[in-house]
Amino acid sequence: MVRIRMRESNFDGGYAFPETELSKKYILIGLILHSLIFTVIAIPFCAALIPIILDNMDPTYFLFRNVTFLSYHVKLLLRIFLIIIVVLQCTIAALGFAIILSNVLLLLVMSLENITPMNTSFYRKMEFAKFFIQYRQLQILNRIWNNVCYLTFSLGLFLPLVAVVLLGYTLIKLRSVIPFPLTFLVAGGYSSKIERFC
Repeated sequence: MVRIRMRESNFDGGYAFPETELSKKYILIGLILHSLIFTVIAIPFCAALIPIILDNMDPTYFLFRNVTFLSYHVKLLLRIFLIIIVVLQCTIAALGFAIILSNVLLLLVMSLENITPMNTSFYRKMEFAKFFIQYRQLQILNRIWNNVCYLTFSLGLFLPLVAVVLLGYTLIKLRSVIPFPLTFLVAGGYSSKIERFC
């Protein structure tokens, strides 16, 4: 005869699972990943509201302003569609990069935790050797990452400052043509960039 062990039943008819520290971590990871799904869906549609609320504030306005053979509503729909596609791709790329980077950092932290000797048993020594090799591999990857991204991050911090200065100069020269809301937005972005670099 096969004996089946039943879990203790709750009042609502479900099963009671023991709540351990590991299950709490998995619940937290599940909540974070499900919120990322909502973020990937919500950000493009929020960005698509910009052409509806502020007609001449987004970059797609400059792509379609000289197109005269399309009606205003068709141009608006094309702009919204273009914004949704571009922002969706950028959001997926950014969140994918964040997930991959967090996985690498998690591997690094787990390797550091596992190579820390707690006792002197043979099993612990075998685990130390296995995780030490993984830690060294991650350390090499970290060194390569730092060497490659050093110049990239330097340029990534310097080029926006140069672009903001050039855009500020252009804004001053075109103050009679550019609408006032755009002037205030660029001035606010310019001042925040200057504060960040100072």
